Amino acid sequence: MWQHPNYPNFSFDKRIISTLANRLEQNHEILKEITSKISRNDLLKAQISALEDEIISSSLIEARDLIDQAFARR
Repeated sequence: MWQHPNYPNFSFDKRIISTLANRLEQNHEILKEITSKISRNDLLKAQISALEDEIISSSLIEARDLIDQAFARR
């Protein structure tokens, strides 16, 4: 988001945001239905896996930024 050319001054189409919010709500309901059928242990494993993936992705982004900064200093 911070890389957006208009950051932090965004404009948006309320209809598009509303459509996306409705789709998000529908998907949330589907996800709640699915997770209600999964054992607590399996759900926790899935949550841990998702967090691990997010940590790795964030670390890769930070590493790339550090490498870019190092080359920019040369």
